[in-house]
Amino acid sequence: MKVYCAFLSADSELLQSHWLNRLAARASSAENPKIHVELLFSSRDTPGEILGESCSITHGNKVFLQEKRFSRSNWEFRRIPMSEAQAETVKEWCASRVGDSFNHLGFYTTPVGCVKPTSLYNIGLAKTPQWFCSEVVSHALSQVGVIPAVSVHPQKLFDMLQDITVVDSARSSEGIKF
Repeated sequence: MKVYCAFLSADSELLQSHWLNRLAARASSAENPKIHVELLFSSRDTPGEILGESCSITHGNKVFLQEKRFSRSNWEFRRIPMSEAQAETVKEWCASRVGDSFNHLGFYTTPVGCVKPTSLYNIGLAKTPQWFCSEVVSHALSQVGVIPAVSVHPQKLFDMLQDITVVDSARSSEGIKF
């Protein structure tokens, strides 16, 4: 199983023209920042897309781990080097978070970073830990020591992964003649 972080940039056609996406884009100083990330556990692909189980969360929804198809033209993939055992550990952690809530307060205060995923949960004001996309991904990767568990903007997570990951088209090399 291959593990990827799949990022969407602010100008992606897959994103709705929504004020929250514009807010997320403005919260970064990058020219066309990454504003959404999903952790992808891939076991197969086709010429135009990659298939696998994806873990993330979107605004106002719950953490998911579900089968998903990713178009190569809309997503930017960063391959996370890890063993099969590490990949299973990360995936199991993701499965344990399914159904957790969205971290509204953390999302809006990301620039100052004061509300962690368990902040409201630990004081009894939330039924589950709460996450936004880059939080759940960084915490998942921290389970095997890839990066520390952090509450950061998706662009910051992308920047953190630059030196320890490789750009990957998430495409099989089977059938390609060298």
